[in-house]
Amino acid sequence: MDLGEVTLLVLALGFAWSMGAHYTGACMGMPYATGSIGLRPALALMAVMTLLGAVFLSHGVLATAGVGIIRNTMIDTSSATVIVGVAFALTTLFNLLRIPTLTIQILVLSIAGVSLAFGFGIRWTIIAKLAVLWVVAPFVALVFGFLLTRMLDHLCKGKGIGGIVPM
Repeated sequence: MDLGEVTLLVLALGFAWSMGAHYTGACMGMPYATGSIGLRPALALMAVMTLLGAVFLSHGVLATAGVGIIRNTMIDTSSATVIVGVAFALTTLFNLLRIPTLTIQILVLSIAGVSLAFGFGIRWTIIAKLAVLWVVAPFVALVFGFLLTRMLDHLCKGKGIGGIVPM
């Protein structure tokens, strides 16, 4: 490995660490704050689930963000280093400032920004489709959250499951 590849690897590991910190807080913040789970079990659960998700479910993200956004160009190590470095820096900054964000948006727009700077072609239709998903997904989550809460309330009222008091 040359120095550029080592730098890319270090930045990629840093970005992974920053994403892990971000999503651990997002996924386990509420259960930890309510005392439903301890610190070490929360961290262990996130570590295992993050690894499983990366191994078994991240291929679509890799295909879209990794090679689908930049048109007809194989990026070199220095370009990849800038992309990952920008994404790592922004994710870490938002974590430190405690600003909620989506790391996939940071990564995709880092790819687009570096591609524009280096004069690479961009598949804007892919970015447009992702933007639509980013707008629609919170509303879908809202509807599913509402429906799941109503369903659980109905089950609790009907059977008194586990001493849960519906609101």
